[in-house]
Amino acid sequence: MAVQLHQAGRLEAAEQIYRQIVAIEPNHADAIHLLGVIARQSGRHAVAVDYIARAIRLKGNVAAFHNNLGNALRDIGELDKAVACYLRALELKPGYAEASYNLGNVFQDQGKPDEAAVRYRCALERKPDYAEAHNNLGSVFHNQGKSDESLACYRRALALKPNLAEAHNNLAVAYKCQGKFDEALASFHRAIELKPDYTDAYGNLGNLLKLQERYAESQDAYERALRLDPGRDLLRLSIAAVCPAVFESCAAIDEYRAGLLAQVEQLGQAAFNVDVSQLGESAAEPPFNLLYHGRDDRPIKAAWARLFRKLPSQETGRSRSARPKLGLVVTQNHEGIFLRWCTELLRRIKPNGWELVIVCSRAGAPQVQAALGGSGSQLLPICGQFHQIVKTVREARFDVLCHWETGSDSTNYFLPYFRLAPVQCNLAGIQVTSGIPQMDYYLSSEYIEPAGAEAHYSEKLLRARSLLGYQTRPLLPTVPKPREAFGFRAEQHLYACPQNLRKFHPDFDPLLADILQRDPAGVVAIVEDRGACLTPMLRRRLAKTMPEVFDRVVFLPYQAYTDYLGLLSASDVVLDPLYYSGGTTTLEALSLGRPIVTWPSRFQIGRGVLASYRKMGIAGFVANDAAEYVRMAVALGTDAAHRQAAGREIQAASGELFEDLGAVREYQRIFDQLVEESRSR
Repeated sequence: MAVQLHQAGRLEAAEQIYRQIVAIEPNHADAIHLLGVIARQSGRHAVAVDYIARAIRLKGNVAAFHNNLGNALRDIGELDKAVACYLRALELKPGYAEASYNLGNVFQDQGKPDEAAVRYRCALERKPDYAEAHNNLGSVFHNQGKSDESLACYRRALALKPNLAEAHNNLAVAYKCQGKFDEALASFHRAIELKPDYTDAYGNLGNLLKLQERYAESQDAYERALRLDPGRDLLRLSIAAVCPAVFESCAAIDEYRAGLLAQVEQLGQAAFNVDVSQLGESAAEPPFNLLYHGRDDRPIKAAWARLFRKLPSQETGRSRSARPKLGLVVTQNHEGIFLRWCTELLRRIKPNGWELVIVCSRAGAPQVQAALGGSGSQLLPICGQFHQIVKTVREARFDVLCHWETGSDSTNYFLPYFRLAPVQCNLAGIQVTSGIPQMDYYLSSEYIEPAGAEAHYSEKLLRARSLLGYQTRPLLPTVPKPREAFGFRAEQHLYACPQNLRKFHPDFDPLLADILQRDPAGVVAIVEDRGACLTPMLRRRLAKTMPEVFDRVVFLPYQAYTDYLGLLSASDVVLDPLYYSGGTTTLEALSLGRPIVTWPSRFQIGRGVLASYRKMGIAGFVANDAAEYVRMAVALGTDAAHRQAAGREIQAASGELFEDLGAVREYQRIFDQLVEESRSR
């Protein structure tokens, strides 16, 4: 009767009868074991361990007892003991599919994906229709960057068990990583439909909707997850971190930022609970879109970091080898921009007695290896849950860790907190402070930083004597597209701003409007975002803020690279947006001899064009205020002789921006300095 009640999910009634049995027969091993199983199902994990261990003392040759003790030990984090239990179960019952499956789960927890895959395959050899094993084998493949294999496993799991909510959730995550957002959305919704209390699926759905700029829906998904699990404080930060990409006004930006800072400070006044295993997928890092606001991000970043002051941040010891180890950290999906800026540098840097290691995702390792093979650098692939990544990097025992980006995803934001090297340096992959106390240095350039810039950083600012880039000239099309191919007439004056639409600050709108009002033949060319939401949002705002000239603002479809270069070549003037200067766009436009008009901000993120002009040794077109920005742009747009003379000067000086061996020497000098400091501590 008790077993029937137990199988029907009536746990309290079943437990009462099991207790009656044990009262009559104190050494009834089966009833004691099942009391332990019910305790585990009820969340009383320590009690479960006690009961099942007692059952094993009475009857030690039952494989299921050892298997279930392993499950209970895994629940309380005793992973090594759990492994021993599963192995004992397999000794007693060779081919025990459930024990092999559970052993695979523990190996996943321990960051041993290859061992986990072996155990899942063993389970499937014995039980080919084991949907959960197919699903979890798919997770191993996903963490290893084997997307096709992972998708095949998830689909096989769902073919066997269509109502397996976990497989739908995992399939959605895989689709999201491939950029298949519609398919991911459908799978997340299916997972939630099957399991309405699925906290992780709601959290993952929130992450996806935020990527799609669907902010209200994203916030709703996070709030549903928080209602299901009120103790998961990271979700409170995920909700706070929902930041629109397009604001209607500066007042709206300031109101949002003030509210965000107040919210974070309020969270810091109470106990803030952090599950380290959840950090890597939490989306609880500061909002990335803060970068586009033209404000000082240090106060918000510092308040955010204070929430995590109790993370285990013991200092990692130096490497045991005679050669110091310097690591460059680049996380998944950021390899492309990292390699674009760093490949040629890393090929030319000659470590001065130290070893260079690229810490990258297992999924991104082939791309990094293909670009840097033969450069002398080593690779340390990382994968698995966040705490496993921390363990992998800590055990590598770096002397110095340089973080390419800090804050573009959860993993690269939270890694520095764990002090995985005696010296840590924030590189300029993201051009703003991290706010993290464990980050020692921020590496920037004397060409770009204004006087007093130290106040903008929580790190100690290092000013390099170069632009810190070794770039080769872009390969330009032999015959670029004429402007007519983009829909513009020869007599029009083309002002191009082919930038990320998030850079179009409300303060930029009146400058664009003034340019078009002063130049009746002018048109402004903007390139649409690849996502579906952002372009309509910006269109609506510009239609409101500059209605008299909005008909001369042209949104072009997202351009292939050669067409984008053709657009730059066809333009008369390139407009640098306010507060967030162009990066690769700047180099490409200047290599084509296109004049760029800029109004530098007081933060380095808005001073890229200024830095390039300084490196080139020319005055360029650097405005001191809005009126001067407009005058410079219109003068270039309407005066062909002036524009052509500027183009010739830029073309002649642009060689200073490319193949700069000075940048190589500066990285060499600074890396030497950081390694020496680490070894002297």
